[in-house]
Amino acid sequence: MDKEKALKAWEFLKNNRLASLATISSEENAPQASLIYYIASENFHIYIVTAKDSRKFKNITKNNKVALVVGQEMDPLVLQLEGTTEIVEDESKIHDLSSRYLEIANSNTKTPNWPPVMRLSVSEGYVFVKITVTHFKFSDFTGLDSFIIEGTPKDWQ
Repeated sequence: MDKEKALKAWEFLKNNRLASLATISSEENAPQASLIYYIASENFHIYIVTAKDSRKFKNITKNNKVALVVGQEMDPLVLQLEGTTEIVEDESKIHDLSSRYLEIANSNTKTPNWPPVMRLSVSEGYVFVKITVTHFKFSDFTGLDSFIIEGTPKDWQ
């Protein structure tokens, strides 16, 4: 594994905030995708927030395997991730994630957030979900030395 290329994938993940999250529906066993804000933590986990009555939450409680895609067009970079989910229950972690999530979700003044995020409260039906990345594939088509690499979070260490 080329360590420099693997670390470029990690930096790309840390420096973005939107991803498409794919889950498997609990009823039809079909893929469902949604655009989400995320937090990439220093221990190589990804955190998202969702409502307890959302399809994605219902889906991950039945099947904890997910896939995410982070991409951009102007600098053609794409990061595909696979992982497993678990619900965050630690109150201090939830408080920290709430602050960080609100900062990320509201950081771009040029575009409105979707959905607009003003506050996050578990008492109002929100839940944080930790995604443990098991595999990644990073495609960099920004120059003459384009590359595609695959690896695991161990390659980011």
